[in-house]
Amino acid sequence: MKTTQTSNPRDLLRAAAAPGTVFAFMIARWLIGSPAADYAGPLLWFHHLYGLVLTLALLTLCAGVGRLALKRAGLEFGNSLESLIFAAATGAGITATLMLILGLSGGLRLSAIVLLLLTLATAARKELAELPDQLRKVASWVVQGHEVRAEWILCGVVLAAVALFLVTMASAPPVDWDALMYHLEVPTRFVEGGRVHLPEDNLHVAFVGLAHMLYVPLLALGSTTAPAMLSAALMLLLGLSVATFSQRFFAGATTPLSLALIWGTPTILLVASTPRIDTTVTLYLFLAHYALFL
Repeated sequence: MKTTQTSNPRDLLRAAAAPGTVFAFMIARWLIGSPAADYAGPLLWFHHLYGLVLTLALLTLCAGVGRLALKRAGLEFGNSLESLIFAAATGAGITATLMLILGLSGGLRLSAIVLLLLTLATAARKELAELPDQLRKVASWVVQGHEVRAEWILCGVVLAAVALFLVTMASAPPVDWDALMYHLEVPTRFVEGGRVHLPEDNLHVAFVGLAHMLYVPLLALGSTTAPAMLSAALMLLLGLSVATFSQRFFAGATTPLSLALIWGTPTILLVASTPRIDTTVTLYLFLAHYALFL
């Protein structure tokens, strides 16, 4: 016998936490304004934090939308971390596709972008409210399912150091040629023009793909560093994906060592901390093979 569940006020507060936080930061940023190019005062930290909050909010939304889509498709995964990773990647793909459709229809205005994000948040409000419990399950799976050994301590220390490095590097203004020429420039032109179009003086639009459409809401909300932070966050998801893959298909110390050693390629760290999409594409390629193995 099934009982009818009513909406819990606590669940509604959880679902509204991410958009509420972003809205508060948007108001604060509007009141503070953008810093000058040579500004180095204390308010600069706020703008870095603003970009980080936007990134985390977008990823949270993607995870909720992805969980909703996977539930509707009847897909289940072996553990909570595996489920969360696939949900975030699936939701990001759905969000990017909807942004592309919005841009092709000429509706790439801030009001329309915010309305689309709020619509997605409303549709996935139940899944968003469940995310804190999902994260607790992830923590419980990590703590209870693995013995604390030297390799796991190494894994945790390396992962924390890499995360700090990526976020710090990504918070700096973009300086590489690719980012300034098209990874950020073309999506910015889309936002300014209110649609996906061919800029008059930038044929590098040919190199812009679906992954770049995730940058559109971040740029529209006024953060030029958030796209790089999103790239860094997706790279961390790739590292966790490698770990869960190793845990499922291999044995012994493969899982912690894989998560520690994947960062041994400096190219990964240098690219993941920029708005370039190489590591984002790598994440989706890896998850595609992961799904095929499953």
